[in-house]
Amino acid sequence: MNERRFWILLFVLLLTSQRIEQISGQPGVGHRFLTSYAQESSDDNTTTTTIRPSCQHGTNEEDTNDQNTSTRRKQQEPTSQLKTTPAAAAAATEHSSSSSSDANVPNSEFFGIFKKLGTSWHTILQMFRSIVNNAGGKTMHKDVYVRDLKEGKEWLLQQEEYNWEELLQPHMTLYHDLERTFEDVLDSFLKWAASDEAKDGSCKLEGGVNGKESKINVSKALRRLEQYATWMSEMENDLEELTATSIKDTFSTLQMKMSIDDCQRLVWWLDLGAIDWELFDELQPKDIARVFVWISHYMLLNPNAQDQGLVLINSLNQIGFWPFMTMLPVDLGMQLDEFVISVIPIKTKFVVLLQRPPWAKFAYQMLKPFMKSNMRRRVVVIEEGLYAKDYLFEVVGTNAIPIGVDNYPGKEGVEILHPYINGRINNRRWF
Repeated sequence: MNERRFWILLFVLLLTSQRIEQISGQPGVGHRFLTSYAQESSDDNTTTTTIRPSCQHGTNEEDTNDQNTSTRRKQQEPTSQLKTTPAAAAAATEHSSSSSSDANVPNSEFFGIFKKLGTSWHTILQMFRSIVNNAGGKTMHKDVYVRDLKEGKEWLLQQEEYNWEELLQPHMTLYHDLERTFEDVLDSFLKWAASDEAKDGSCKLEGGVNGKESKINVSKALRRLEQYATWMSEMENDLEELTATSIKDTFSTLQMKMSIDDCQRLVWWLDLGAIDWELFDELQPKDIARVFVWISHYMLLNPNAQDQGLVLINSLNQIGFWPFMTMLPVDLGMQLDEFVISVIPIKTKFVVLLQRPPWAKFAYQMLKPFMKSNMRRRVVVIEEGLYAKDYLFEVVGTNAIPIGVDNYPGKEGVEILHPYINGRINNRRWF
């Protein structure tokens, strides 16, 4: 069986399985097939506020994709659903009491947990596919190109259908907190849409850096800007007065860090092991969402992330499946994934996952076939014996690891995010 027929068969099995489960309440053949496939492959290394109709600088493929995204959003709860769901509320206090055996969730229980959360694996899979398919944007046949940022910004501002200053006005507090304007936001979308035809070979670290700009696809930038404006409009009520000061307490619980690596890329450090779970259980989902939106704009407007790219280092700390799935309401978690992965215009050059629990290996094998090849190449899962103990030096160099990263001698003064949020920089100048 060739590869194309294999994936067609897999797709048919998924649809059939979903229908069987709807009728009988029992796992269908697709469920059993995927479970078997993942085991065999384990060794393989809301109602939408519409800004305007989708940009017409492209083919129907882009319009269809936008319609699919809109339909998925309409099926979700409005943004007022940021209150914890009953399942998540019941489990909120179980972070500290869950044993490490949760990490070894049997495959049948893996699928059953989604039902307990009021959703299904198939729903999550469909959302995931939509998110990752939009991660890099699309280049369409009739797209418009310009030579530089000045010309690109003029083109965006000349589009009669938009008044960007008015559309982005509700978020000016956030932009000003980062010492930026709405025009700086437009520039970030244009930089993201620049072609990477001339690769930069100066960076020898994993993932490299963004290529040199040769031309800018302003139609692509406009499509992504539409997504951004719509997403931010949907969340507007939950993002009022969003500043570093307003998120300080929640941020201190999450213990995120950032640094600049030897290739001048921005590095985002996420460590579930550093979280104070007792304090985390007291947080409201809305407050966590506000932190992630602020952090995303930090990256969006950071010149290192714009010009060189982003590196993500995520330690899962062997977290159990149930505690992981109940950190946030499922719909909100997927909304934030969508925002960070396929709305905010940042080119992620490399991702490293540390301390991955067994259930995450199973989930990754299930999701991996639906990831684009260039995305799979940028994701590395560190497993004992497969990578050198000092592998992170090959990813970020020797001068970007902050204090607190397991098994690495971190350096004082390389962490750049906490000083800003904690007000240690008196003049609040950061970039």
